[in-house]
Amino acid sequence: MPDCALVVFPFRSIFSFIFSIAGGTQERIREVGQGRAFCARRVSGLSEAESLDEPPALRTIMMGKMEESHVFAKNMNEEEIIYETLDNVPRVVLDWDKQLEDDYTQYNLDYFKNLLPPLSDSFVCVFQKMPGDNAGMYISATRAEQMSKNGTTISPGIRINSKFREFTSHFRIVLLHEMIHAFGINGHAKDFRVVIDALLNAGVYNSLL
Repeated sequence: MPDCALVVFPFRSIFSFIFSIAGGTQERIREVGQGRAFCARRVSGLSEAESLDEPPALRTIMMGKMEESHVFAKNMNEEEIIYETLDNVPRVVLDWDKQLEDDYTQYNLDYFKNLLPPLSDSFVCVFQKMPGDNAGMYISATRAEQMSKNGTTISPGIRINSKFREFTSHFRIVLLHEMIHAFGINGHAKDFRVVIDALLNAGVYNSLL
């Protein structure tokens, strides 16, 4: 995909678009596809296992964990007890790779007027193992070509550190950051700050911070 599709938007049109975010998208702000799980206590005299509003298989697993934690609590250290307590809370396990792609597509529609490339083999948005404290990376078509070597072709697009895979709010913040770069703004100086401020004023980060 040619680089010009990603980086040559005139800054005047970029900013006229960005400033329109604050005035026009407040009512459209929402969490995208975030799964929520809960246990509902019934008051009809059912047993503890029956009162967990979860499928029978999960109910059995959860009760097994609770019983085990009772038996072995004496031999557990502080960290293990806290871990076990949190591990006993039912939760929805999402398909994180699909969630990331869905978030990209929704943010592109809501905040970038679909001006960023649609996801395909030519432009990807994926989790990626990264060294150190690197949170994410946008790779333009030109840079992808420069990075490709030894018969391995690098696809343009956005990579998010796989350490954030299960931290939905965190990877969404990083995703928005990299989408700004993909929109054609390099570096983190004044132009980048203007876009961040517009998104903040529009309330885009309200549910993420």
